[in-house]
Amino acid sequence: MIWGDGESGEKVDLDFCGEQEQTVVGESGDWEAVLPAREASNEACTLRVNDTVIENILIGDLWIASGQSNMVHPLRKSDSYDQFIDSTYGQFRMLRHDLQVPLRGAYTAEQYELSTLEDLDAARWQLSEGAAKGLFSAVAWHFGRVLREQLEIPVGVVQIAVGGSGMPEWIRLDALKSDPRLAEMVENWPDDPMVLNGRRVRFGTNFQEFIYNGSYRKYEGPSR
Repeated sequence: MIWGDGESGEKVDLDFCGEQEQTVVGESGDWEAVLPAREASNEACTLRVNDTVIENILIGDLWIASGQSNMVHPLRKSDSYDQFIDSTYGQFRMLRHDLQVPLRGAYTAEQYELSTLEDLDAARWQLSEGAAKGLFSAVAWHFGRVLREQLEIPVGVVQIAVGGSGMPEWIRLDALKSDPRLAEMVENWPDDPMVLNGRRVRFGTNFQEFIYNGSYRKYEGPSR
């Protein structure tokens, strides 16, 4: 599936690797198109959407690397970094979401807005090379490297991890609400007995500016 936004009623002409599709932007300003599934290939494709062209797109395996601080820990701070500092893996792509979560102190308004799912599109795919490689999760990078070497197909890894986060934060909001044991946590998270005290204290610190000045906006889950 490929999606985007535009002016309501606008015609969208799409071409991906020779597969063509047409659609129209809906009243909400969003559009989407579903193309046939393709086999993994080391040959890069080009995507054209009206006047927008994106080149060097690969089709292969996609993995998500989430977790806590051990998943956040960057490759450049690992003992093996010098061994791989000059290596380049053109068929291994990385997408690193910098969630701007403060480990100490309070969120700024900008940090908070960038930490909701609606704003994660700010991240961009990158080649596994240079400074971008050094900032990527060490665990996720080595995982992707080994997969690429063994499978011999393109591999993409999405890093989206937050130090100290708990399992409920990685579960969809509607799924949490559907479970009677977890629904109370959603509605009254700071006071729920299932929440560890350390995370409750961190919540009060991170969100103090929003709680005390009345500007806190309750997050209602992803729009898509």
